[in-house]
Amino acid sequence: MGEGRHGELHFVIGWGRTGYVSPVRAGVVGLAEAALPSAFFDLVSVRCPGLLRTPGAAAERALLAAVAPGGVLLLVHHAGMDTRHEHDSEFDPAAYVWPSVGAALLDDDWTVEVDEQRPRVAPDGGAGAHHTDDVVLRARRLR
Repeated sequence: MGEGRHGELHFVIGWGRTGYVSPVRAGVVGLAEAALPSAFFDLVSVRCPGLLRTPGAAAERALLAAVAPGGVLLLVHHAGMDTRHEHDSEFDPAAYVWPSVGAALLDDDWTVEVDEQRPRVAPDGGAGAHHTDDVVLRARRLR
């Protein structure tokens, strides 16, 4: 399934309103300036780094604010990328929101359901096949 079809997939499997931050589109429009509806989405998902960190964590807080009560925040990234530089000298891991950054912003209005590193299923020789594990944060907004 292509990048832009994740929302459709989430709707089909039972998630009502979904928000998906695409790595391709990150930085094109600032998340804090996007005026997302507050407490609206049943699922907000950020994958492989898809969101740049912002001063005062404005974009990060806008992401959390977009999740409706009872909804889920899902952050998934390749394990280990947050602590090392890839061959691309333009990639700065510290510039991105990782699951650990998202977890640090959660307060008593959230419960963490999953915060772990797990094996990743990828086709042999396919894009990303060299990434063997992902780090997953799934948190549910209580109120």
